This record gives sequence, C-alpha cells and structure tokens, in this order.
Amino acid sequence: MLFRRLRDLGLLFLLLAGIAACTHAETPPATPLIDVAVKAYTPPSTAPRFCAGLAESSQLSHLPEAIGTLIAEPGEVEATLVLTGAITELEGLLDDIREGPGFVALDRSADALVTTLRDARDGRLTETVRIAITDGLDDVGRRVQAVCDFPT
Repeated sequence: MLFRRLRDLGLLFLLLAGIAACTHAETPPATPLIDVAVKAYTPPSTAPRFCAGLAESSQLSHLPEAIGTLIAEPGEVEATLVLTGAITELEGLLDDIREGPGFVALDRSADALVTTLRDARDGRLTETVRIAITDGLDDVGRRVQAVCDFPT
C-alpha cells in the first residue's frame, strides 16, 4: 500500500535522522523506490480523478522524511515547507474526492489527516501527533488502494 510504504519510509528516515545526527558525513538523499512505482502508475479506467492526482503529488512522498526531520529538529524550514505542500496537495485531492459519490469515509479520513498534518506543522510534533499521522496515512491508504489499485 502506498501509505503503508510511506509510513515505513518514515520510520526508516527517523532511524537515519538519528544516525545522521551522530555523524556529520554529507551523503545525498536516496530517492525512495515508491516514487518510481507511483510515476509508472496508470489509473484503471474506472478509477476516480483523485487517483491520478494522488500519484502525481510531489510532496506526499517526502512526508515521512519531513516528519522525521521535524521530530529531530522542530521548526526546520524545509521540512515545514514539505508539510505545507502535502497539506495543499491533500486539500486539492479532497475537492476531487468530494466530487465523486460514495467516498464519504475517504473524505472524512483524508480531512482528518489534513487536520493532523496542520497540527504537526503549526505546533510541536509530539509522539501522539506522529502516531496520528501514521494512522491517518494508513487509513487513507487503505481506502484509496481499494479504488485506485496502486502498484504494490
């Protein structure tokens, strides 16, 4: 699942952020494999418009790294910008989700995730907020996967 992979990447980035804090070696960030899979995604003919929009998002795949960075360095500017970009992308997708009939549960789940991401951006990223983001990504991911059939 797309969002489960994002969560797993987030945990990996948390570990890497901790290691990076101990060493000062400059290494270029690895491109997550998820980016390749999502860029190759072609929505099924029955898929709603928000599936393609989600696959084309540029900030959501960077969300785990941003969350890890904000845990290690609260208020870090680039990570905060990624959170803001992810919120903006999700808000646009919410408009598309609301256009289609039958996506009430996905609408509520995505809306709750946007609210949680705002809490993370505007306040301190606590463990409770991090867990809420992870759970929100999982929930949205399950609901989206059922309709969009992203590559696994």
